Amino acid sequence: MHADDNGTIMLGLHGTFTMFPWLRGRELDDDAFSLLWNRAGAYGFASSTSGRWDHHEAGGDWTSGGDVRERCWLQAGVPGDSGVRRLPVVPAIRVLADVIDRVGSFSFTGLHAAVPMHLAQDIGIDLADAAAWFALADPAAATDLLVTLSADMSLDLPARASALAEAAGGRGGGLLTVRPAGPGPAGPGPARPGLAAEPSGAALLPADWNREQAFHCRAPEWSPDAAAWVAEVFLDTLRVVAPTEGMALVTVSLLSGGA
Repeated sequence: MHADDNGTIMLGLHGTFTMFPWLRGRELDDDAFSLLWNRAGAYGFASSTSGRWDHHEAGGDWTSGGDVRERCWLQAGVPGDSGVRRLPVVPAIRVLADVIDRVGSFSFTGLHAAVPMHLAQDIGIDLADAAAWFALADPAAATDLLVTLSADMSLDLPARASALAEAAGGRGGGLLTVRPAGPGPAGPGPARPGLAAEPSGAALLPADWNREQAFHCRAPEWSPDAAAWVAEVFLDTLRVVAPTEGMALVTVSLLSGGA
């Protein structure tokens, strides 16, 4: 990989939302873009020295309502010379969650991440460390999820579904129960519970990406952080079981579709 082989990552949080009453009807000085930039800077993720990502675009639907929409999203550039750093899925999701929680009452139902797999590194040790964190969850908080993976159709993910499920379970440190749920819908759509009809970033994938594979997954808890970890587990699984240099899309959402 050369230093100029940069990539683009796009992530979004989905759910229901009600803006705080003291902010309703008020023209905010900071929109989603600037709030995400400020919050990422506070963590040191988007500073000129950290190199975790380059802030490109951001937005979200802050219309109050009980319907599931993509409430906050981020598009960022990932430097190709980041060495062995993992793709910034977890920190970006944390920043998105901080921002949407700052402006309203957010009920989280799902996330998506479109990532450049040519920058994916072996993060097995990181995933094991994260599993130790989530192992502390209340056993009663275990939640059933739907996970989908989408990539170049030539990978034939449905044919690899069993291998992908087994590998994902192994990377989950014994905390994830994973089984194939059949091929996903033909392209983005409402068949993914807990997600808006078309997640941002789908356009970054190749035109023939739309044969995805779905999985039923039981995770130790439900939160943006836990969902980001599950997403990383499946992306690392894809890296090993069905290697690709192209883009991949992972979605993680409540199997029931509601919070």
